[in-house]
Amino acid sequence: MDWDALNAFNNTASRAVADRELLYDLMERLGSRRARGGKGGRKYRGTCPVHGGDGAENFDAQTDGHTLAFRWACHSHHCEKKGWRPTLVGLVRGVLSGGDTKKKKSCQAAVDYLRAFLGEVPAPSPPAPRPPEPSPALPAWDRERVRTRLVIPSPYFVGRGYDRGVLGRLDVGHSRKLRKSVVPFYDDEGERCVGHAERWESDPCGDCGLYHRPGVPCRYGSRAKWVLPKDFPKGRYLYNLANARRQAAPFVLLVEGCPDVFAAVYACYPAVASLGADLTPEQADKLAALGKRVLVAYDNDEAGRGGSARACGLLRARGVAVKECVVPDGLHDVGDCSGEQVARMVMAAGEDDDPDELPFSQFVPWPR
Repeated sequence: MDWDALNAFNNTASRAVADRELLYDLMERLGSRRARGGKGGRKYRGTCPVHGGDGAENFDAQTDGHTLAFRWACHSHHCEKKGWRPTLVGLVRGVLSGGDTKKKKSCQAAVDYLRAFLGEVPAPSPPAPRPPEPSPALPAWDRERVRTRLVIPSPYFVGRGYDRGVLGRLDVGHSRKLRKSVVPFYDDEGERCVGHAERWESDPCGDCGLYHRPGVPCRYGSRAKWVLPKDFPKGRYLYNLANARRQAAPFVLLVEGCPDVFAAVYACYPAVASLGADLTPEQADKLAALGKRVLVAYDNDEAGRGGSARACGLLRARGVAVKECVVPDGLHDVGDCSGEQVARMVMAAGEDDDPDELPFSQFVPWPR
């Protein structure tokens, strides 16, 4: 009997003892002697049937609990803490074993004893399904409001070589308030901002190796160069989904991070980012709903390769045609690629396909 089945039986049998008012009969059957008169009730005091104590009030059992329908305790030897659980099955098992923890009877023996005592025990009701967790309240700024709060395009990403036009189209800018670069996250229709990603613009501190503002103590630093809002549901979001849906291409690139999307968009390819190497079932469902082929182009490292294989499995299980793209040797991710390198990577993934069905060659990348 596995633990889930044992716990279910224990709870059901405990409720049966309580509802049928069998506590005193069970204690007498187990060999306990009552401390006082009486033949019924929900509270029992007497001798401990596990170690066979003589103390008239060293043991109590109760069936009036709200969380646990049955519980017991031995106040002289504390048998419930010495190898016997303070449950109904634990008590019966202790009695059947004579209190000897080196010669324990099986849990099944205790279950059989209780079934013989109680007769038919109704099957436990299945647990009520847990209601889904509510989605956190998210901001809902329109695009104009977002753009007025940022310096667009982000000077930091421009300095890293990303195209100013792409950054401007995606509203990637610098926040004077945060002193970081910000990538807005728009909803699946591309109309309202529901979150954002922040990118530190400075290098890690030379003393602690963490990211923090100048003058801020090292103990407040962060190991992560990218920061998302605390309650943002990352596993249910695909960055740039609305734009990828609008493009007529028969495929979409699946990448890990926002800069990967910048590079893919520069090369004129539709792309979405899963914000990490762990594609979730919810994200896979959104990709499947696009009705497009998916080219997985995760990072060129161990985590990326493992995540790519898992993502392909999730997508194939949903009937999506999927292939893996290989980031060129010497480069870490799509974000490190030039437009020409992205194009070669995409075309290599489709070189075995009928060009009439998957016309990669029709999407000419921008020069860079």
